[in-house]
Amino acid sequence: MCRGACFQGRRVALVVFALFISLFLAGCGQKQDVVIWDAEHKPVFPPKSFSRFISSMESSGLVVIEGSPDDLEGVKGVEGYIIAGPTTSFEADEISRIEEFVKAGGKLVVMVHIPPSNLKPLLDTFGIEISLEPLKGRDVKAMPAYSHILTEEIDEILLFGCFKVSNPIFTVKSQAGMGFQNGEAGGAEGVVGVVGFRKYGEGEILVIGDDTLFMDDYINSGDNLKFAQNIAKWLGLRSV
Repeated sequence: MCRGACFQGRRVALVVFALFISLFLAGCGQKQDVVIWDAEHKPVFPPKSFSRFISSMESSGLVVIEGSPDDLEGVKGVEGYIIAGPTTSFEADEISRIEEFVKAGGKLVVMVHIPPSNLKPLLDTFGIEISLEPLKGRDVKAMPAYSHILTEEIDEILLFGCFKVSNPIFTVKSQAGMGFQNGEAGGAEGVVGVVGFRKYGEGEILVIGDDTLFMDDYINSGDNLKFAQNIAKWLGLRSV
């Protein structure tokens, strides 16, 4: 009983703190950009497991707080909303809030851990498709599909079990043994997207078919840390 109450109290305190910082800096004539990390939908791993990723955002001048879609309307200066490995579904009103946020110029980051049937209604809203079965093989090396601020100075990132994502900005070569676990496979000479990106209204969406690549134990693998730094830079920009 205390666990739920304590968690809720902590979330409220963080939101109040973000409001205070935003108002203080606004009074000083400074704009403070805020990123909300979704803590409402029971993520597999808590934000503290991603401390180096969060530090990258804070080093870029972003304030990172835990919150929910409701906070998109209550906190000033929100530039980004991060959903990492959620285990529960999003209600229709939550999806509507997130959609309006992105339409108005916000940036949404979604990272997947479990088979993402719970994320399908949200991603369908933005026209992003994702497989419900992961690619075979635990370690997946992905390369940039094209030049973008998100892919700058990156040769390859390393994902640790991942899902196929449409609108690819990072891809892997489709090879024998890398089909979906349900038997579906990409073309032998084709590529498979594992990180998707698209514009939506005035905003943008980034969908990563894995969340562990940014956990503290794995962020030094490949160019994962550089990817995290690129995301931090991208979140602080209104348009790319």
